Amino acid sequence: MRIIQSQPSLANQPSAQQSPGALWWCLLVLALIAVVVPIAAVRYLPLNDYPFHLARIFILADIDGPIVSRFYEAGNWLLPNIALDAVGLAIAQLTGPELAVRIFVALALVLQLIGVVALHKAAHGRWGLWPLLALVPVYNGILSYGFLNYLFGTGLALLAAAAWLAYRERTWALPFAFVAGCILMLCHMEAFGVFAVIVGMAEIVRAWTRGLGGQAGRPEWLPALARLAVAALPFLAALVLFLVLSPTSDDLEGGFRYGGFRIADLIYGPIFALASSLPMLDVLALLLAGLLFCWAWWSGRLSISVPVLLGACVLAAAAVLLPRYMLGSDFANVRLAPAAILVGLAAIDVRPAIVMARPWDRLAVALAIVIAGLAISRSVGMTMVWSKWERQINPIVEDLAVLPEGVMVFKALHGPLPVLMPNSTMARAAWKPSVKHVASYAAVDQARFVPAVYIDPHKQPVKVTAAFQPVKALQGHNPFELATPADLAALVEMLQGFQRDNGDQGVPDRYISIVGSAGPFTWLAPAGTILVRRSARHLLLRLEPPAPPEAPNAERR
Repeated sequence: MRIIQSQPSLANQPSAQQSPGALWWCLLVLALIAVVVPIAAVRYLPLNDYPFHLARIFILADIDGPIVSRFYEAGNWLLPNIALDAVGLAIAQLTGPELAVRIFVALALVLQLIGVVALHKAAHGRWGLWPLLALVPVYNGILSYGFLNYLFGTGLALLAAAAWLAYRERTWALPFAFVAGCILMLCHMEAFGVFAVIVGMAEIVRAWTRGLGGQAGRPEWLPALARLAVAALPFLAALVLFLVLSPTSDDLEGGFRYGGFRIADLIYGPIFALASSLPMLDVLALLLAGLLFCWAWWSGRLSISVPVLLGACVLAAAAVLLPRYMLGSDFANVRLAPAAILVGLAAIDVRPAIVMARPWDRLAVALAIVIAGLAISRSVGMTMVWSKWERQINPIVEDLAVLPEGVMVFKALHGPLPVLMPNSTMARAAWKPSVKHVASYAAVDQARFVPAVYIDPHKQPVKVTAAFQPVKALQGHNPFELATPADLAALVEMLQGFQRDNGDQGVPDRYISIVGSAGPFTWLAPAGTILVRRSARHLLLRLEPPAPPEAPNAERR
């Protein structure tokens, strides 16, 4: 096994090793197609947060419209969570909001795959087959949650880290790191963290190596530490700029907390963050990759980049040890588990006997067969699963489509919320598919106000107008949780009381969308509501206007 202490410069690589062969290109194209096909095959992606992401792009695309402008107004764009809003809105000018968001999701996955390939090239100085295995972990639990800004930013972070490792001796390296850091913070703060960790580990290893030996075999700690401090400057400058300009910095105080310490969370949290909707294929991919790794090690063809591997280890440790809640984001720690795996893949190289000169080298053939098999099987499997789940989502969307423009739609959920570690049959059913936010599709295609659409002025460049902020505060970001019909009756009474106390605000028609998170339910419309539509997992009710408050009895003479 060969250990690489520092990354080779691309400028010094032989041209023969910079051009991958036909086999590599064929497998790369196959991997990219496999990643994109499930997204192209379904219209409503069964991702937990996808409905409100899509709804928000529709809102931003029509922010000055006569109906939307009553409910929403433009906010600040200097925020660390706006990759989808910025890129999706730009694409929407050409394609429309719905296709734009699907393109964005595809880009998020493609960027991660290409980012691993580029980081591997920067680390090992050659194009290898091994990083194409990244097509497996890009479909993971974090994607199932719909944390799209973070995933998109992670792909860009891998590309930025690859560029730094390859060209850090160039005069433009420091300005590039600053600009890349600013862009990544706008995508997602943890994407900036991924970039900083990879570069930081590479620079620390280089400083340590030069400090011990130097150019002439003598310790050179002072120049090595000075160079390390200079490399840190663009990252510190980007952070300072964020603290000065972004309103999100107001959330820093008290924005970090643990969700309780449990050994099970430390062990299983990262595992569920990495798991896809095809657990058997996940296990098979792990076994095959493990066998190939052992074979490469036994045959002496394994190469490890220490700086990149250290970056993967730091990210893995952070996925376990960081707080669960940071700056208003849940599952902030376990989001890093997929990034740790992707960086770990880039740290490994399995070298054929002669680099791409013998395409029928047994190890290269084995890798190619595994990559092709996993690409085809995962693409077909994910497409089948997502198509099945879309058939459960379609009736709910069709129910919501009958609503007129300008109405208000409250969200409610019957059954368990989807959680990162489902520990019961009902909890697992809540992920097949997750319909927690499906009612947000009411804000798609037609201008309707869904208070639960995720709108946080510290994270999105849009905010609810002052007139409707009380309604937003009442609903929050999540659906009302209903366990029994009595809970629904109490919700109706509460909403009518709220309307009676606050007036109809010019929106007299108000609806409640109740979705069964774990399967069908058969509740009846309670008093104070009118049944609008019913499907197996959905109940759409119209709220009747609240009765006026009873006048006090006239004083008897």
